[in-house]
Amino acid sequence: MGSEPIPEANMEALRLKCDQLKKKYGESFMGGYGWAADAVRAELSGHKGGINFNHLEQAAEQGHMRSYYRFASHSIHPTSKGLHYEIGLIRQGEVFLSGLSNYALAEPANASCSSLRQATTALLMMKPNRQRLASLMALDNMIGETTAGFSRAEQQIVREDSEMRAFPFDAPSA
Repeated sequence: MGSEPIPEANMEALRLKCDQLKKKYGESFMGGYGWAADAVRAELSGHKGGINFNHLEQAAEQGHMRSYYRFASHSIHPTSKGLHYEIGLIRQGEVFLSGLSNYALAEPANASCSSLRQATTALLMMKPNRQRLASLMALDNMIGETTAGFSRAEQQIVREDSEMRAFPFDAPSA
């Protein structure tokens, strides 16, 4: 690729660190998703092979989210579906999206907020107390405001697009 090779002294330091981590966390740590391998194998009782994203999904009981993940991937990892539906376009089929878009962020933002809530709840409820419960209540309020804000922003984008389409060549008055 034309880049400078990593100096051998640095490579040796990396190998040493890798060996230390392998010793500390075990051989399974070295594979893909190794950070979760032992927990996934325990959850999937008896799984012996490597760990992949599907295994993480199964162990976390999040299989119901697969269709959202695949849908969002169509534009990133092109498929025929990605050619027929552009996630960031208001009007499908008229043009191809080239560049950034602020449209269609509400649903992924809501899903992200939901994931944040689940992860935070799991972490805080490992040792529940009043302060942590209050924090979760505050988080719920913030997530409610955030998701409502994303929905309002998306509705505003659609309104502005409709207005522009209704009067496409209005020049500002002098």
